[in-house]
Amino acid sequence: MLDASLICTLRHCVQEHGLFDKDDGCEPQYLTTKERIKQDRDNQRLGLSKIQRMSHSHLVGTVQSICRQLNVSNAAAIETALSKLLKAMQVVPQLEEFVSRVS
Repeated sequence: MLDASLICTLRHCVQEHGLFDKDDGCEPQYLTTKERIKQDRDNQRLGLSKIQRMSHSHLVGTVQSICRQLNVSNAAAIETALSKLLKAMQVVPQLEEFVSRVS
């Protein structure tokens, strides 16, 4: 299972370093000023500045590992896959409650 630090690393890699092929037709998302401020605060809170000091090969390896875990062939699809996964995880408590009521 993906842990929070790996998810944060992934988001940072994709958003900040553009670790996907520019020729694949996918463009990076452009953030509003408000979104950029929130992202910067989150990066600071999580200590993500250390990612900028990581080697390119380590970052690429991390992104490839995450692609394998999410079963996506395009690193640009990672954020969408993560969003779906996080949404699904949010409803797990409701599903557990439902199952306990039914059984």
